[in-house]
Parts: sequence; structure tokens; C-alpha cells
Amino acid sequence: MKRLQASDHSFTFKNREDDNYGPFLVSVNGLAGTEKDRTYWELLVQSADGAMIWSDVEGISSKDEERGWDASSSILSAILLIALEWLVKGAGSAAIQ
Repeated sequence: MKRLQASDHSFTFKNREDDNYGPFLVSVNGLAGTEKDRTYWELLVQSADGAMIWSDVEGISSKDEERGWDASSSILSAILLIALEWLVKGAGSAAIQ
């Protein structure tokens, strides 16, 4: 995500480090999850066969032959899929007006 942000300045994200759970994605392009709405960001990866895989943050490499995906393109598509689902449900509509 840092490489994507460096190459495309219209893409932004914020994260924080949790002492117990490690990296935590707070917001993408200014759209943050909230405890009140019980929304949060989650990284999923779409494998070559179309299956969605919950990413193991500690085990991710830029290419994972065993799982059949390339993170350079898959992470962005996963973020966009999650954002689209969130917006369709109406949870994020107020945040991007």
C-alpha cells in the first residue's frame, strides 16, 4: 500500500500499530471505519481462481505462488471491492459527500 501511495498521490491510507494485533488499517482515501457503525477496513486478496482470501498480514509477500496471487494488483482490487460494498450498503455515503 505504501508503494501504491507513492506512485499514485490520489490514493491515501492511514494505519496504526496495535501492540496486541499488529498493523491496523484505519482509513483509505479519507474513509474510516467507525466503532459506532461497526465498520472497519479489512484486506482481502482475490486469487487466480477468483476466491477471496483473508490476507495474513505477517505472511504476505509481493508474489505468493502458493496462494496464486500477485499482491501488487490484488491488494488494490481488494480494497476497491470492500469500499464498493461498503458504499452500496450506504455506510460510507455521508463520509464522501
